Amino acid sequence: MKKNLILVVIACSSWCLFPAAAVEPDNGVKKWQEVKKIDGEKVNVQMISKPISTTFDAPATPVELTACAANIVTDYWQEDDLIKVETLVENTQCGPSKGRYTVKVRTRNDAGDLNTSKYQEQWSRDDNGDIKAIHTYSMNGHKELVRVRIQPPFNGACLCTGENTDGPSGQSN
Repeated sequence: MKKNLILVVIACSSWCLFPAAAVEPDNGVKKWQEVKKIDGEKVNVQMISKPISTTFDAPATPVELTACAANIVTDYWQEDDLIKVETLVENTQCGPSKGRYTVKVRTRNDAGDLNTSKYQEQWSRDDNGDIKAIHTYSMNGHKELVRVRIQPPFNGACLCTGENTDGPSGQSN
């Protein structure tokens, strides 16, 4: 009887010592609990992370890439030591397309010093639909998010990879 009791204590001890271990099911979703301080109280928070990827399959025959204009709309917010940036890429000039842009994040540390970090992001689509994505960046030890700006590069911000369209409906004239 004494041996069984020791095994239970060891199992409970290891579970109690590592409650924040992530559980990853087959589909790549990770779930874990963290203790967060919200309004001065410690609260157990259930965290969920799901990987999202966008792929672009190149056509069998080479396609001449033509420049297009993409409109990128952003929303951003701070969650503790993370920055969340939601982007919506709209392109009414062509269907299948791809591009890239730079996310410029400005933060402030406790001493009031400003820091700007840059992150390169890419997008692609194989139809006429808008692309919505949420990117997460670190505050890099800083305490306050000042602003987020999107800066398209001079070349490659938007490239048509299929037939061009003339209107917002995606239909050729």
